[in-house]
Amino acid sequence: MEAIWAGSSSFSSGNTPYGFYDSDTEFSGSGNHSVDKFADWAAKRLGYPIVEVELQDKQFYACYEEAITEYSAQVNQFNIRDNMLALQGQETGSSVSMGKLLIASNNYSQVMNTPGATDAEKEAAQQELVSALKVVQARAKEQGFSNSLTEMDLESDAFQDLIVKRGLLSAGQLRLAYAAAAADGQTGTSLSDKDVINFLEQLGFNDKNAKLVGKKLTGFVVNRLQNFDSREFRDLANNSRTHTPANIQRVNNYLVGTLGVSRGDLATIADPSKSQEEKDKAVSNVFERIANTSRGTAFSDFVYDKENGRIRYKPVLERLRGRERIYNEYMNKIFPHYEITEDEINLVGERETDPLQTGRGSQTPAGTLQIRIRTPS
Repeated sequence: MEAIWAGSSSFSSGNTPYGFYDSDTEFSGSGNHSVDKFADWAAKRLGYPIVEVELQDKQFYACYEEAITEYSAQVNQFNIRDNMLALQGQETGSSVSMGKLLIASNNYSQVMNTPGATDAEKEAAQQELVSALKVVQARAKEQGFSNSLTEMDLESDAFQDLIVKRGLLSAGQLRLAYAAAAADGQTGTSLSDKDVINFLEQLGFNDKNAKLVGKKLTGFVVNRLQNFDSREFRDLANNSRTHTPANIQRVNNYLVGTLGVSRGDLATIADPSKSQEEKDKAVSNVFERIANTSRGTAFSDFVYDKENGRIRYKPVLERLRGRERIYNEYMNKIFPHYEITEDEINLVGERETDPLQTGRGSQTPAGTLQIRIRTPS
C-alpha cells in the first residue's frame, strides 16, 4: 500500500482500530465532522500538498477515533465531578458559573433573534441572563475583585432597563468577555469570574452612553489585535510588512536560527536569476523544514511572498483578512469611524522588539512603508 498521503480518502466500516463510531453517520458520512474531512484537514496542517505526508488514511482515522474517545472521557469526567459536587451541596466553582453565563447569553441571543418569540420567552431569557451574571458577580467579589460592575445592583430597575435596551449587544459583550478570558489562558477549572467581570468593564457593559460603549468595544478589539503578535512575533510581523534588506534579513535570521531553514534556499527564492521551478523547489524545502521543526504548528504562520522574493510571517491583519466580512466591516467602517489607522493597529513606529525584552519605545520606522496587507501569491 502507498505510504504517502494521496490527497483524499474514502472511509469504510472496519478502517478504524476499534470501530467505536464506524456506524455513526456523523463520523463516517460526508459532513463537516466526518473522518474523511478530518483526514483532509490534518494532512494539510502537516504541509500537504507542498510537503509529502508519509501517512495513510487509516492512521488519520485512528487519530480521529482516539480524539473523540478522549474528548468524551474528559466531558464525562467533568460531568461526574459537577454532579458529585452538586449532590454534596458544594459550589461547583468558576468554570460552572461561567459556563452557565455563556449558555444564558447564547440563549438570550437566540430568543431575541427569533421573530416569533413571545414577551414571556424574552422575559424568561432576560432573567436567566441576569441570574447567571449575578452568580459571576458574587464569585468575583469572593475572589477579592472590585470594580463598578461588582458594585452594581443587578436587581435595580436601571440595570434591568439597560439589559432590555441593549438586547443582543449585552449578550455579545458577555460572550466576548468570556472569549477574552479564555484566550488569556483562564480556561477550564481555573476560569476566573473576576477576569470576566474585568473584561466586561473594559467593554463598557455598564456604560449608558452609546458612543462610549462603541469606543470601548473598538478599543478592546484594537488592543487584542495589537497584542496578538508579541515578543519575537511582533518583530517578525513588523519585518514582514516592509521589505527592506534589513527587514528581510531579520526574518531570515529567525527562519534559519529557530526553524532550521537553509540560507541557500532563502537565497534561491530571492535570486532574480533563478528559474521559477528552482524557486518553487526552494519554497517547498523551506515549508517542509518549518513543518518538520515545528511539528506542523508554525506551517500556516508563514507565506511565500512571490512579489518580494521572500518567505515572510503573516501579521494579524493579514490573517483577519481571511474572514472577509469581519475584515471589511472593521477596516472600512468601524476603524475609520473612530479614526483608528492601520499603522496604529500594527504599532508602526514602535521599537522593534528584542525577543528577550517586552518594553516599548519609539523610533522612526525603517524605510518607506509599503502596503502591509497583501494576498499571498
